[in-house]
Amino acid sequence: AVGRPTDDHTIVRPSVGGDAERDDVAITVINTSGVRGHGIGGLLRLCSIVRRIRASAARVDVVSLHAAPSGLPLIGPIVWALASLSHKSLIVRKFGGMDYREFGILRRMLARWVVKHADLYLVETKKLVEAAQADGIRQVKWYPNSREMGKAVKEEIRKTPACRRFVFLSLVRPTKGIHELIEAGERLGKDITVDVYGPFLDGFSEQNFAGLKRVKYRGVVAPGEAISVLREYDALVLPTYWRGEGYP
Repeated sequence: AVGRPTDDHTIVRPSVGGDAERDDVAITVINTSGVRGHGIGGLLRLCSIVRRIRASAARVDVVSLHAAPSGLPLIGPIVWALASLSHKSLIVRKFGGMDYREFGILRRMLARWVVKHADLYLVETKKLVEAAQADGIRQVKWYPNSREMGKAVKEEIRKTPACRRFVFLSLVRPTKGIHELIEAGERLGKDITVDVYGPFLDGFSEQNFAGLKRVKYRGVVAPGEAISVLREYDALVLPTYWRGEGYP
């Protein structure tokens, strides 16, 4: 979709490669985050989310749920029920590389119910496609979380003589290997740069980069600018060991 939702209910226009927009398709975005771990406030927010989904489902052709593995057993059954009440098709897109069969019995049963009864189940890795098919899920498709860099960029990358400018572009958190990146980057030569982009999570802050000589924090990349940022570097570094990574 063009742009990024900044509130709980945003209507956007989907793009068709580059910046081209489609005038015949509109997407209503409802932010479903901020429920778990927020006590009474989270429960009230969930009620508000359900109300908005119910109202929107009556006006659209397809309901599409985009959920993290941990959130799928909670929000999934609710969205499935609301889509069914409105007689609308349901697409479930699960982020990351975690298999729902790794959950405990209750969460596993809920997640499986949702994806089995969805009209389309989208996953990021081919391994998850095979796992779902082995579990009797037939309407599953591979939907990689990647960006098209374009032929010109690929040709430009091939001509890079050596790697001197490294870039990290992801969530800045321990399980993405930031501690290891800093330790390794600081041992490199004077002509090497390692720039880190992304939002802070799990206690990280700019203070973690204070006084470093090679590894520098450069802020958060705006939606749509990732490719232009990557073009400024020789190599992308992602020393992740997060268990839910799509393609680590």
